Amino acid sequence: MTVEIDDNRFLSVAVGDPAVRLLSFRAIPVESAVVPEADIGGGSEHHGLGRLRHVADVVISGGVLRGGGGKTIDFKAGETYKLVVSGRSKFFRINRIVFRHTNTAAATAQNPATPESGTIQASTSLIKPPPGRLACVADGNSPDPDDIGANAVVFGLLGGSKLPDRLVHFSHSCDLDPFSNPGSSQSINATNELRRQNDLHQNAGKGIAFFGPFPNLANYYNCRADQAGAVNDLKNAIHASSAGDPLWIVMAGEPDIIGYALQAADANKRRYVHVISHHPANDNSGDFFTWARILAFGVSEHQIGDQNVGLQVLINSGRWDWAENHPRPEIVWILDPLKSAEVDGVVGFQTGKYDCSDAGMLYWWITGVNQGGNKNSTPVEIKNLLLLDPD
Repeated sequence: MTVEIDDNRFLSVAVGDPAVRLLSFRAIPVESAVVPEADIGGGSEHHGLGRLRHVADVVISGGVLRGGGGKTIDFKAGETYKLVVSGRSKFFRINRIVFRHTNTAAATAQNPATPESGTIQASTSLIKPPPGRLACVADGNSPDPDDIGANAVVFGLLGGSKLPDRLVHFSHSCDLDPFSNPGSSQSINATNELRRQNDLHQNAGKGIAFFGPFPNLANYYNCRADQAGAVNDLKNAIHASSAGDPLWIVMAGEPDIIGYALQAADANKRRYVHVISHHPANDNSGDFFTWARILAFGVSEHQIGDQNVGLQVLINSGRWDWAENHPRPEIVWILDPLKSAEVDGVVGFQTGKYDCSDAGMLYWWITGVNQGGNKNSTPVEIKNLLLLDPD
Protein backbone atom coordinates (compact mmCIF):
# COMPACT_ATOMS: atom_id res chain seq x y z
CA MET A 1 0.00 0.00 0.00
CA THR A 2 1.22 3.50 -0.72
CA VAL A 3 -0.01 6.72 0.87
CA GLU A 4 0.59 10.20 -0.51
CA ILE A 5 -0.67 13.60 0.66
CA ASP A 6 -0.46 16.54 -1.73
CA ASP A 7 -0.51 20.27 -1.02
CA ASN A 8 -4.29 20.45 -1.51
CA ARG A 9 -4.94 18.08 1.39
CA PHE A 10 -5.79 15.18 -0.90
CA LEU A 11 -4.84 11.80 0.47
CA SER A 12 -4.37 9.19 -2.22
CA VAL A 13 -4.26 5.60 -1.07
CA ALA A 14 -3.22 2.76 -3.36
CA VAL A 15 -3.89 -0.62 -1.81
CA GLY A 16 -2.04 -3.80 -2.68
CA ASP A 17 -3.25 -5.88 0.24
CA PRO A 18 -6.97 -6.59 0.68
CA ALA A 19 -6.61 -6.81 4.45
CA VAL A 20 -5.89 -3.10 4.99
CA ARG A 21 -8.48 -0.82 6.57
CA LEU A 22 -8.65 2.88 7.30
CA LEU A 23 -9.73 3.33 10.92
CA SER A 24 -9.67 7.06 11.48
CA PHE A 25 -7.88 10.30 10.83
CA ARG A 26 -7.00 13.27 13.00
CA ALA A 27 -6.52 16.76 11.61
CA ILE A 28 -5.12 19.33 14.06
CA PRO A 29 -5.25 23.09 13.36
CA VAL A 30 -2.21 25.19 14.04
CA GLU A 31 -4.16 27.30 16.56
CA SER A 32 -5.38 24.36 18.60
CA ALA A 33 -3.47 21.83 20.61
CA VAL A 34 -6.09 19.10 20.49
CA VAL A 35 -8.99 18.20 18.24
CA PRO A 36 -11.10 15.15 19.06
CA GLU A 37 -10.43 12.21 16.79
CA ALA A 38 -13.28 11.65 14.30
CA ASP A 39 -14.32 8.39 12.71
CA ILE A 40 -13.88 8.43 8.97
CA GLY A 41 -16.88 9.99 7.31
CA GLY A 42 -18.52 10.78 10.63
CA GLY A 43 -19.26 14.32 9.52
CA SER A 44 -18.72 15.81 12.98
CA GLU A 45 -18.50 19.60 12.99
CA HIS A 46 -16.77 21.84 15.51
CA HIS A 47 -17.54 25.59 15.49
CA GLY A 48 -15.17 28.38 16.27
CA LEU A 49 -11.67 29.36 15.27
CA GLY A 50 -9.38 26.41 14.75
CA ARG A 51 -12.15 23.83 14.67
CA LEU A 52 -12.64 21.61 11.66
CA ARG A 53 -15.42 19.92 9.82
CA HIS A 54 -14.16 16.44 8.92
CA VAL A 55 -15.24 15.19 5.53
CA ALA A 56 -14.00 12.11 3.74
CA ASP A 57 -15.07 10.87 0.32
CA VAL A 58 -13.89 7.57 -1.09
CA VAL A 59 -13.94 7.87 -4.86
CA ILE A 60 -14.11 4.62 -6.81
CA SER A 61 -14.23 4.53 -10.61
CA GLY A 62 -15.84 7.92 -10.85
CA GLY A 63 -18.47 7.18 -8.20
CA VAL A 64 -18.52 8.34 -4.60
CA LEU A 65 -18.90 6.09 -1.60
CA ARG A 66 -19.42 7.96 1.65
CA GLY A 67 -18.48 6.32 4.91
CA GLY A 68 -20.55 7.25 7.93
CA GLY A 69 -21.89 6.18 11.26
CA GLY A 70 -18.46 5.16 12.51
CA LYS A 71 -18.21 2.38 9.96
CA THR A 72 -14.88 0.92 8.95
CA ILE A 73 -14.23 1.13 5.21
CA ASP A 74 -12.66 -1.95 3.68
CA PHE A 75 -10.34 -1.20 0.78
CA LYS A 76 -10.10 -3.56 -2.17
CA ALA A 77 -6.67 -4.68 -3.35
CA GLY A 78 -5.67 -3.11 -6.63
CA GLU A 79 -7.98 -0.09 -6.33
CA THR A 80 -6.89 3.50 -5.80
CA TYR A 81 -8.89 5.65 -3.39
CA LYS A 82 -8.84 9.38 -2.71
CA LEU A 83 -9.84 10.75 0.69
CA VAL A 84 -10.71 14.44 0.61
CA VAL A 85 -10.12 16.28 3.88
CA SER A 86 -11.51 19.80 4.06
CA GLY A 87 -11.95 22.34 6.85
CA ARG A 88 -13.17 25.83 7.65
CA SER A 89 -9.74 26.91 8.81
CA LYS A 90 -6.92 27.22 6.28
CA PHE A 91 -4.37 26.81 9.07
CA PHE A 92 -4.85 23.13 9.77
CA ARG A 93 -2.47 20.33 9.01
CA ILE A 94 -2.77 16.54 8.93
CA ASN A 95 -1.33 15.16 12.13
CA ARG A 96 -1.99 11.45 11.93
CA ILE A 97 -3.83 9.01 9.69
CA VAL A 98 -4.25 5.51 11.01
CA PHE A 99 -4.29 2.43 8.83
CA ARG A 100 -4.10 -1.06 10.17
CA HIS A 101 -3.70 -4.51 8.76
CA THR A 102 -6.33 -6.94 10.01
CA ASN A 103 -3.55 -8.76 11.87
CA THR A 104 -3.09 -5.66 14.07
CA ALA A 105 -5.60 -4.89 16.83
CA ALA A 106 -7.47 -1.60 16.50
CA ALA A 107 -6.42 -0.52 19.98
CA THR A 108 -2.77 -1.04 19.10
CA ALA A 109 -3.06 0.84 15.81
CA GLN A 110 -4.82 3.82 17.41
CA ASN A 111 -2.57 4.02 20.47
CA PRO A 112 -0.48 7.23 20.11
CA ALA A 113 2.44 5.37 21.71
CA THR A 114 2.55 2.91 18.82
CA PRO A 115 5.45 3.92 16.53
CA GLU A 116 4.44 5.15 13.12
CA SER A 117 5.56 3.21 10.07
CA GLY A 118 8.41 4.81 8.20
CA THR A 119 7.35 3.33 4.88
CA ILE A 120 4.23 1.40 3.98
CA GLN A 121 5.09 -1.37 1.57
CA ALA A 122 3.44 -4.31 -0.11
CA SER A 123 2.86 -7.20 2.22
CA THR A 124 5.10 -10.16 1.57
CA SER A 125 1.95 -12.26 2.01
CA LEU A 126 1.16 -11.26 -1.58
CA ILE A 127 4.15 -13.27 -2.77
CA LYS A 128 2.86 -16.80 -3.13
CA PRO A 129 3.98 -18.27 -6.45
CA PRO A 130 3.09 -21.85 -7.29
CA PRO A 131 5.63 -24.65 -7.15
CA GLY A 132 7.90 -24.90 -10.15
CA ARG A 133 10.21 -22.91 -12.35
CA LEU A 134 9.66 -19.96 -14.67
CA ALA A 135 10.44 -19.27 -18.34
CA CYS A 136 9.80 -15.98 -20.14
CA VAL A 137 9.56 -15.83 -23.93
CA ALA A 138 9.08 -12.29 -25.25
CA ASP A 139 9.05 -10.65 -28.64
CA GLY A 140 9.77 -6.91 -28.74
CA ASN A 141 10.99 -7.16 -32.33
CA SER A 142 7.41 -7.12 -33.63
CA PRO A 143 6.01 -3.73 -34.62
CA ASP A 144 4.66 -3.14 -31.09
CA PRO A 145 7.63 -2.19 -28.85
CA ASP A 146 5.88 -2.86 -25.53
CA ASP A 147 8.21 -5.67 -24.45
CA ILE A 148 11.14 -3.26 -24.34
CA GLY A 149 9.69 -1.81 -21.13
CA ALA A 150 7.88 -4.92 -19.95
CA ASN A 151 11.06 -7.02 -19.87
CA ALA A 152 12.72 -4.52 -17.55
CA VAL A 153 9.73 -4.69 -15.21
CA VAL A 154 9.83 -8.51 -15.33
CA PHE A 155 13.40 -8.58 -14.01
CA GLY A 156 12.49 -5.96 -11.40
CA LEU A 157 9.49 -7.93 -10.15
CA LEU A 158 11.54 -11.09 -9.78
CA GLY A 159 14.17 -9.16 -7.86
CA GLY A 160 11.65 -7.35 -5.67
CA SER A 161 9.79 -10.53 -4.78
CA LYS A 162 13.04 -12.41 -4.03
CA LEU A 163 12.36 -14.99 -6.76
CA PRO A 164 15.35 -14.72 -9.15
CA ASP A 165 16.18 -18.38 -8.53
CA ARG A 166 12.90 -19.45 -10.17
CA LEU A 167 13.84 -18.09 -13.62
CA VAL A 168 15.42 -20.80 -15.80
CA HIS A 169 14.86 -19.40 -19.30
CA PHE A 170 14.65 -15.93 -20.81
CA SER A 171 14.48 -15.12 -24.49
CA HIS A 172 13.44 -12.13 -26.56
CA SER A 173 12.81 -11.28 -30.21
CA CYS A 174 10.64 -14.39 -30.53
CA ASP A 175 8.84 -13.07 -33.64
CA LEU A 176 10.69 -15.28 -36.09
CA ASP A 177 9.18 -13.56 -39.15
CA PRO A 178 8.63 -9.98 -37.98
CA PHE A 179 8.08 -8.63 -41.47
CA SER A 180 4.98 -10.75 -42.02
CA ASN A 181 1.90 -9.54 -40.14
CA PRO A 182 -1.16 -10.93 -41.93
CA GLY A 183 -4.35 -9.01 -41.24
CA SER A 184 -2.48 -6.18 -39.54
CA SER A 185 -1.62 -2.68 -40.72
CA GLN A 186 1.44 -2.64 -38.46
CA SER A 187 4.88 -3.19 -39.96
CA ILE A 188 8.54 -2.85 -39.07
CA ASN A 189 11.49 -2.54 -41.41
CA ALA A 190 14.77 -4.44 -41.21
CA THR A 191 16.74 -1.52 -39.76
CA ASN A 192 14.35 -0.94 -36.88
CA GLU A 193 13.94 -4.65 -36.22
CA LEU A 194 17.70 -5.13 -35.88
CA ARG A 195 17.91 -2.07 -33.63
CA ARG A 196 15.20 -3.61 -31.44
CA GLN A 197 17.08 -6.91 -31.19
CA ASN A 198 20.20 -5.13 -30.00
CA ASP A 199 18.33 -2.94 -27.52
CA LEU A 200 16.41 -5.89 -26.11
CA HIS A 201 19.58 -7.91 -25.62
CA GLN A 202 21.44 -5.08 -23.93
CA ASN A 203 18.49 -4.37 -21.66
CA ALA A 204 18.21 -8.04 -20.70
CA GLY A 205 21.85 -8.01 -19.61
CA LYS A 206 21.31 -4.85 -17.59
CA GLY A 207 18.15 -6.20 -15.96
CA ILE A 208 19.91 -9.40 -14.94
CA ALA A 209 22.81 -7.40 -13.52
CA PHE A 210 20.55 -4.97 -11.63
CA PHE A 211 18.13 -7.48 -10.12
CA GLY A 212 20.14 -10.69 -9.95
CA PRO A 213 21.92 -12.87 -9.48
CA PHE A 214 19.71 -15.33 -11.34
CA PRO A 215 21.48 -18.52 -10.30
CA ASN A 216 19.48 -20.89 -12.51
CA LEU A 217 19.59 -18.79 -15.66
CA ALA A 218 22.52 -20.15 -17.64
CA ASN A 219 22.10 -17.70 -20.52
CA TYR A 220 19.58 -15.41 -22.20
CA TYR A 221 18.73 -15.58 -25.87
CA ASN A 222 18.01 -13.43 -28.89
CA CYS A 223 15.71 -15.80 -30.79
CA ARG A 224 16.44 -14.13 -34.11
CA ALA A 225 20.20 -14.45 -33.68
CA ASP A 226 20.23 -17.86 -31.97
CA GLN A 227 16.94 -19.62 -32.53
CA ALA A 228 18.46 -23.07 -32.02
CA GLY A 229 20.02 -22.04 -28.71
CA ALA A 230 16.76 -20.56 -27.41
CA VAL A 231 14.74 -23.61 -28.45
CA ASN A 232 17.25 -26.04 -26.95
CA ASP A 233 17.42 -24.15 -23.66
CA LEU A 234 13.64 -24.10 -23.33
CA LYS A 235 13.46 -27.77 -24.31
CA ASN A 236 15.91 -28.62 -21.51
CA ALA A 237 13.77 -26.72 -19.04
CA ILE A 238 10.77 -28.78 -20.16
CA HIS A 239 12.78 -32.00 -19.75
CA ALA A 240 13.57 -31.03 -16.15
CA SER A 241 9.87 -30.75 -15.29
CA SER A 242 7.85 -33.03 -13.05
CA ALA A 243 4.57 -33.00 -11.17
CA GLY A 244 6.28 -31.40 -8.18
CA ASP A 245 8.45 -29.06 -10.24
CA PRO A 246 6.48 -27.92 -13.31
CA LEU A 247 7.54 -25.27 -15.81
CA TRP A 248 5.50 -22.08 -16.10
CA ILE A 249 6.02 -20.25 -19.42
CA VAL A 250 5.10 -16.57 -19.64
CA MET A 251 4.23 -16.18 -23.31
CA ALA A 252 4.91 -12.51 -24.01
CA GLY A 253 4.96 -12.83 -27.78
CA GLU A 254 4.44 -15.25 -30.64
CA PRO A 255 4.16 -18.96 -29.72
CA ASP A 256 6.66 -20.37 -32.23
CA ILE A 257 9.72 -20.76 -29.96
CA ILE A 258 7.50 -22.48 -27.41
CA GLY A 259 6.08 -24.70 -30.14
CA TYR A 260 9.49 -25.78 -31.40
CA ALA A 261 10.65 -26.53 -27.83
CA LEU A 262 7.54 -28.58 -27.06
CA GLN A 263 7.92 -30.45 -30.33
CA ALA A 264 11.50 -31.38 -29.47
CA ALA A 265 10.75 -32.29 -25.85
CA ASP A 266 9.92 -35.67 -24.37
CA ALA A 267 6.17 -36.15 -24.84
CA ASN A 268 5.86 -37.41 -21.25
CA LYS A 269 7.20 -34.11 -19.92
CA ARG A 270 4.81 -31.80 -21.78
CA ARG A 271 1.99 -32.38 -19.30
CA TYR A 272 4.08 -30.61 -16.66
CA VAL A 273 4.16 -27.38 -18.67
CA HIS A 274 1.88 -24.39 -18.01
CA VAL A 275 1.57 -21.61 -20.59
CA ILE A 276 0.33 -18.17 -19.48
CA SER A 277 -1.15 -15.79 -22.05
CA HIS A 278 -3.15 -12.59 -21.87
CA HIS A 279 -4.11 -11.71 -25.41
CA PRO A 280 -5.25 -13.42 -28.62
CA ALA A 281 -2.91 -11.11 -30.53
CA ASN A 282 -0.09 -13.31 -29.23
CA ASP A 283 -1.96 -16.61 -29.36
CA ASN A 284 -2.89 -16.21 -33.01
CA SER A 285 0.30 -14.61 -34.30
CA GLY A 286 2.47 -17.68 -34.80
CA ASP A 287 4.18 -18.00 -38.16
CA PHE A 288 4.82 -21.72 -37.71
CA PHE A 289 2.57 -22.88 -34.84
CA THR A 290 -1.11 -22.17 -34.30
CA TRP A 291 -2.47 -21.80 -30.80
CA ALA A 292 -4.50 -24.97 -31.27
CA ARG A 293 -1.31 -26.83 -32.07
CA ILE A 294 0.36 -25.51 -28.92
CA LEU A 295 -2.53 -26.76 -26.81
CA ALA A 296 -2.50 -30.11 -28.62
CA PHE A 297 0.89 -30.82 -27.02
CA GLY A 298 -1.04 -31.30 -23.76
CA VAL A 299 0.12 -28.20 -21.88
CA SER A 300 -2.05 -26.41 -19.31
CA GLU A 301 -3.41 -23.12 -20.65
CA HIS A 302 -3.92 -20.05 -18.47
CA GLN A 303 -5.67 -17.03 -20.01
CA ILE A 304 -5.70 -14.11 -17.58
CA GLY A 305 -7.29 -11.37 -19.67
CA ASP A 306 -5.92 -8.32 -21.45
CA GLN A 307 -3.23 -6.76 -19.27
CA ASN A 308 -3.18 -3.59 -21.35
CA VAL A 309 -6.27 -2.51 -19.40
CA GLY A 310 -4.33 -1.78 -16.23
CA LEU A 311 -0.70 -1.60 -17.33
CA GLN A 312 -0.71 0.53 -20.48
CA VAL A 313 -1.01 4.01 -18.97
CA LEU A 314 -0.66 7.58 -20.15
CA ILE A 315 2.62 9.12 -19.08
CA ASN A 316 0.84 12.27 -17.96
CA SER A 317 -1.24 10.18 -15.55
CA GLY A 318 1.80 10.32 -13.26
CA ARG A 319 1.60 6.63 -12.43
CA TRP A 320 5.36 6.21 -12.95
CA ASP A 321 6.56 9.62 -11.74
CA TRP A 322 7.72 8.10 -8.45
CA ALA A 323 10.56 6.32 -10.28
CA GLU A 324 12.15 9.54 -11.56
CA ASN A 325 15.28 10.33 -9.54
CA HIS A 326 14.62 7.41 -7.20
CA PRO A 327 17.57 6.74 -4.85
CA ARG A 328 17.89 3.17 -6.15
CA PRO A 329 19.58 3.27 -9.59
CA GLU A 330 17.94 0.03 -10.73
CA ILE A 331 14.51 1.61 -10.26
CA VAL A 332 15.51 4.68 -12.25
CA TRP A 333 16.85 2.37 -14.97
CA ILE A 334 13.44 0.71 -15.45
CA LEU A 335 12.18 4.01 -16.82
CA ASP A 336 14.79 3.97 -19.59
CA PRO A 337 13.29 1.00 -21.49
CA LEU A 338 9.77 2.30 -20.84
CA LYS A 339 10.76 5.65 -22.31
CA SER A 340 12.59 3.97 -25.20
CA ALA A 341 9.45 2.08 -26.19
CA GLU A 342 7.37 5.25 -26.01
CA VAL A 343 9.61 7.17 -28.44
CA ASP A 344 10.35 4.14 -30.64
CA GLY A 345 8.22 5.54 -33.47
CA VAL A 346 7.50 2.34 -35.41
CA VAL A 347 3.86 2.40 -34.32
CA GLY A 348 1.89 5.43 -33.22
CA PHE A 349 -0.35 3.91 -30.57
CA GLN A 350 2.37 3.81 -27.88
CA THR A 351 3.09 7.55 -28.09
CA GLY A 352 2.54 9.20 -24.73
CA LYS A 353 2.23 5.88 -22.92
CA TYR A 354 4.22 3.57 -20.69
CA ASP A 355 3.31 -0.06 -21.38
CA CYS A 356 4.49 -3.00 -19.30
CA SER A 357 1.40 -5.09 -19.98
CA ASP A 358 3.17 -8.42 -20.43
CA ALA A 359 4.60 -8.07 -16.91
CA GLY A 360 1.03 -8.52 -15.67
CA MET A 361 1.32 -12.23 -16.40
CA LEU A 362 4.32 -12.46 -14.08
CA TYR A 363 2.50 -10.46 -11.41
CA TRP A 364 -0.36 -12.98 -11.57
CA TRP A 365 2.15 -15.82 -11.20
CA ILE A 366 3.94 -14.18 -8.27
CA THR A 367 0.68 -13.49 -6.42
CA GLY A 368 -0.67 -17.03 -6.56
CA VAL A 369 -1.93 -17.97 -10.07
CA ASN A 370 -5.31 -19.70 -9.69
CA GLN A 371 -5.11 -19.50 -5.90
CA GLY A 372 -5.88 -15.79 -5.66
CA GLY A 373 -3.39 -14.43 -8.18
CA ASN A 374 -4.13 -10.83 -9.19
CA LYS A 375 -5.17 -10.60 -12.86
CA ASN A 376 -5.85 -6.87 -12.62
CA SER A 377 -2.54 -5.29 -11.66
CA THR A 378 -1.77 -1.64 -12.29
CA PRO A 379 1.41 0.42 -11.86
CA VAL A 380 0.41 0.71 -8.18
CA GLU A 381 0.88 -3.02 -7.57
CA ILE A 382 3.97 -3.09 -9.77
CA LYS A 383 5.50 -0.29 -7.70
CA ASN A 384 4.76 -2.06 -4.42
CA LEU A 385 6.62 -5.21 -5.47
CA LEU A 386 9.49 -3.32 -7.06
CA LEU A 387 10.05 -1.40 -3.84
CA LEU A 388 9.99 -4.27 -1.40
CA ASP A 389 12.98 -4.06 0.92
CA PRO A 390 15.91 -5.24 -1.21
CA ASP A 391 17.88 -6.49 1.82
